[in-house]
Amino acid sequence: YIRVIRISGETRSISSLRMKLMQQFPETLEAFLSHSGMVLTLKVKHDSASAVLAALKALQKLRSTTNKQLFRIQVDPLEF
Repeated sequence: YIRVIRISGETRSISSLRMKLMQQFPETLEAFLSHSGMVLTLKVKHDSASAVLAALKALQKLRSTTNKQLFRIQVDPLEF
């Protein structure tokens, strides 16, 4: 089983997030970048999804404290 996580944001932030996630979770996820570069779709193994979501939550807290634009994160979006 897999979980799908869709993340939207600025192009530069999304591309650096993709690289960081691929380094941190190399065997547990696949990352697909949209043509516009503003949407990142992750396919995550179900047993590793909680670790990835915890990392994304920590990142959102950090971005919030530094007044950066927050990502829009959707877990298992219906329209996928």
